[in-house]
Amino acid sequence: MFIVRGVNVYPSAILAVVGRFRPRVTGRARVVRKTTEVSVTPPVPVEVEVVDGHDADAKLRAEIEDAIHSTLIFRAKVDLIPEHTFGESGYKTKLTVKRP
Repeated sequence: MFIVRGVNVYPSAILAVVGRFRPRVTGRARVVRKTTEVSVTPPVPVEVEVVDGHDADAKLRAEIEDAIHSTLIFRAKVDLIPEHTFGESGYKTKLTVKRP
């Protein structure tokens, strides 16, 4: 869990929003965090896995960003990542990653 402008956000809630865009995306997503701070300043960086064979276009990116904003009340900056480069999926897939 992290906090965006005083609102608790669970990464699984982001997955629920991203899941609405199947079959263009796989439904997997992760939040990229630059620090270990609990509070995050918008726009929140989110990586979404795109199904191989579908284009990672600006329209899909904008649709996902709008859905996150209307559902979870914060702005996200979505990066669409091809399925073959996103990484392994598994039972304990991390929903947040820390990168500088």
